[in-house]
Amino acid sequence: MTNIPMPPKSSTFASRPTLLGASDKRLTAWPLAQAMIDVGVSQGISSASLLRGTSLFLEDVANGSSMSARQLSQLSMRAHKSIKNRDAGLQIGRMLTSSHMVGPLSLVLRCSSMEHCFSLLPQLRWGCMPLVHWRSYIHDDSVYLVPQNTFGVTEQWPFLVEIAFAWIVSILRQGTGKRFPVNIDFAWSRPRNIYDYEEFLGTRLRFDQAITLIRMPQEAWETDFLMADNDWITTGMAPLKKQPMFALSEHVQDMLLKQPDITAAQIAGSLAMSLATFKRRLAEHNMSFKQLSDDIQKQHALMMLQTCRANTQELAEAFSVSDTTNLRRFIKRLTGMTLTQIRDSMS
Repeated sequence: MTNIPMPPKSSTFASRPTLLGASDKRLTAWPLAQAMIDVGVSQGISSASLLRGTSLFLEDVANGSSMSARQLSQLSMRAHKSIKNRDAGLQIGRMLTSSHMVGPLSLVLRCSSMEHCFSLLPQLRWGCMPLVHWRSYIHDDSVYLVPQNTFGVTEQWPFLVEIAFAWIVSILRQGTGKRFPVNIDFAWSRPRNIYDYEEFLGTRLRFDQAITLIRMPQEAWETDFLMADNDWITTGMAPLKKQPMFALSEHVQDMLLKQPDITAAQIAGSLAMSLATFKRRLAEHNMSFKQLSDDIQKQHALMMLQTCRANTQELAEAFSVSDTTNLRRFIKRLTGMTLTQIRDSMS
């Protein structure tokens, strides 16, 4: 059986995490919000225009007031639509490790390594990159980081991925002081501003891929950061550990990874919710249980193909599909692509 890459175990918290709703004003990602505003203002767009419809005011952002995922999503939508510079998302991502590296963001480069940084992100990200979370896979001396859509944003998802990828690449470069070979795959077409992508992300880029991800050598994942400071991390993480939070979509994905045949009713019960409430809360994230289940299966299948070059029999065994014909139908339903098309895109 192929050694299938699996995500690491879920993070443990000092106290029971709080379920974070899309409208709950608990996020402290004001440096990200400020970076979006600053890039817009530099292009002649007023802050009032960017904040219109978000129920946020400039003083809220400037004073570090908490915001909701819905408000941040609306701001990202406004920035995405209003800022004409094609490299805006890439600029914003890099700013989070330079001019806007404050609050929880200041802890990132104090981690001991990229691996350490990602182990803290479940707690850190609410003040850094709350609309995106990650699944990390390790296989054959490579680490694969797959961005996940935490709150079901739609139109501006590529924009948020640009921000997240530029941030991750910048963390790696500044943290280690080295330029490791980083390969990045995008599920969308090659942009016109490819030179901007290469400037911010490097030249190892592929487009029209079956899955969006970053791949880096395990050496890069484990290399010590130059500014590592354990005391800084301990002090900075202490208040975050007292009030841990989790998003519903992330929790459902974790449960599905541990127990693929778990039902919506069982997950609802584990959260002390009725099934109707559970479905309603997912709908607030623009998601459904079936969608999350399909997404996890799709990602698992694509990672088996991407990393292990799994054959048809191995895929059938992994997904308990009885024969090749049913497997091909199953993969086509999940991904919208045939096995041949997926393999061709990854070659």
